[in-house]
Amino acid sequence: MQVATTSYQAVLDQLRPTRRPSVFNTTKDEVNALKNGQIDAIVTDLPTVSHLAGAEVDNAKIIGQFGYAGGTPEGFGLLLPKNSGYTSCANQALNAIKADGTLARLTSQWLSASADVPELKR
Repeated sequence: MQVATTSYQAVLDQLRPTRRPSVFNTTKDEVNALKNGQIDAIVTDLPTVSHLAGAEVDNAKIIGQFGYAGGTPEGFGLLLPKNSGYTSCANQALNAIKADGTLARLTSQWLSASADVPELKR
């Protein structure tokens, strides 16, 4: 898992490990450690782990999710260079897809795999 993330805090709060969990700077570092046998599992947000299991890590399986309400809620964003000429266009497009329901449909279709993943209980 990545340090200073809600995934890291969830492991500390929910699993309460007796040893400090391995932490990495990037998802790529986590995947490499998994592939190299340095770790047995990755704990990260559900959209990311869904992508990793489907496209990055052969024979990967998602075993569950935390019902974690602690920490700061995560969200998604767009990143543009400071003072980008595209900022106003991106904001207009985002407002339009929010208003017509497209964003909600895309979120439901691509970022809501949680219904198929059992909740882990301690």
